[in-house]
Amino acid sequence: MKIGLINPPYDFSRHSTSFVPPLGIATVAAMLEKEKHFVRILDCQAQGTMLEDVIAWIKKHDFDIIGLTSSTIAIDNAAKIIKLAKKKFPKLTTMVGGPHPTFDPKGSMKLTGADLLVYGEGEETIVDLIKNIKKPQKVLGIYYREEGKIKNTKPRPLTKDLNTLPWPARHLLDIKKYKPFAGSYKRLPSMQIMSTRGCPYNCSFCCSVFGRSYRKRDPKDVIEEIKHLIKKYGAKEIYFQDSLIVLDRKWIMEICGRIIKEKLDITWSGSARANLVDLELLKKMKKSGCFRLAFGVESGDPRVLKIVRKDVNVPKIKEAFKMCRKVGIATTAFYILGLPGDNRESCLRTIKLAKELNADVSSFNIATPFPGSDFYKHLDQYGKIYDFDLRHWTDDRAVYAPHGMTTKELENLRKYAMRQVYLNPRYIWKRITSIRGWQDIKNLWEGLRTILFKKDIF
Repeated sequence: MKIGLINPPYDFSRHSTSFVPPLGIATVAAMLEKEKHFVRILDCQAQGTMLEDVIAWIKKHDFDIIGLTSSTIAIDNAAKIIKLAKKKFPKLTTMVGGPHPTFDPKGSMKLTGADLLVYGEGEETIVDLIKNIKKPQKVLGIYYREEGKIKNTKPRPLTKDLNTLPWPARHLLDIKKYKPFAGSYKRLPSMQIMSTRGCPYNCSFCCSVFGRSYRKRDPKDVIEEIKHLIKKYGAKEIYFQDSLIVLDRKWIMEICGRIIKEKLDITWSGSARANLVDLELLKKMKKSGCFRLAFGVESGDPRVLKIVRKDVNVPKIKEAFKMCRKVGIATTAFYILGLPGDNRESCLRTIKLAKELNADVSSFNIATPFPGSDFYKHLDQYGKIYDFDLRHWTDDRAVYAPHGMTTKELENLRKYAMRQVYLNPRYIWKRITSIRGWQDIKNLWEGLRTILFKKDIF
């Protein structure tokens, strides 16, 4: 079979650099290549591809099947691609998968007009589906069409052993197109890796195709992939794309120990939780090359943290940031304004906490009730959606507001938060005094340029 995998753009009208390679479809591609299929990947986000270019790409390779992965904000463009492709190539089989189709399968089937939909983790499902393309009802984890009706099969169990999955088919991606977010890296080239899946925590605003079952790869296999990235791509830095890298303390300590023992020349970063780090662990991580950790702080209001089931308190958050400063690990803090239970006063408490934590990078997002989250399922209890255009469901735009607040108020609070943190003399002095070389100057300039010239950020 000749199969084309597509990562649709958020916006066809303007180029948007994709900072993170689509490791999901790259892993699917690797699975299909093992089955001797002809596979190509088109990352529209990285390539700045227009709709007509996608159609030309499909024609060039004469695919039997195209499969698209899609988030909520890209689903409309996924639909445009599928509908035009089916019109131009009537014999083409079309599939869609990813976060949005997983959590709104019927809606996605209706919107896109796709022949097939894969929900949940897709690697094993797609291989099985290609083998049974004429009898999809035999395949777990899909939606399909039969006599004009949309039908589905039972869910496929999550992949228990991640070591059975191949490394992503990075050779099918234009690696040079990818670059980390401004100021988020220390050395280039920076490469991405995924070593775990799932998160056992139950935050109401979160949804993931990987579910709550936490699974991890063998540390030896993770290290071998890192060594491969160093040898083949000249990687000097690794970004762990995992939702949570510090859940299993013994496992991450072993990863760090192997990096140190093998004297791998890398720096690395990843995501953590404030209640899962301690001084001994952070020191080991620092010694192994960890230079930055990202924390989902979300809110500075204890009541809101409880409502969204964050399962962490403000004192513990402060302690985690203090420990990171002590060992010399930079921090990224993610905040969400407009969460269930939020009001103006609680949002201001969040901004106050952000100023106090004084993270190296502070990201203020506006709450969005994505399908699949408990937030979405119970949104009427806490507020109302005002904009149903899914293309607008980005983290910096308010499409929803809690009762008693407006979308405009939330957007203004976000701008106020950015001013309070990034124009704060304490933050500016911290960044200036942290400069240790030319790369630090470049990172600082990139960050400032993003802040100063991004439209409507202030």
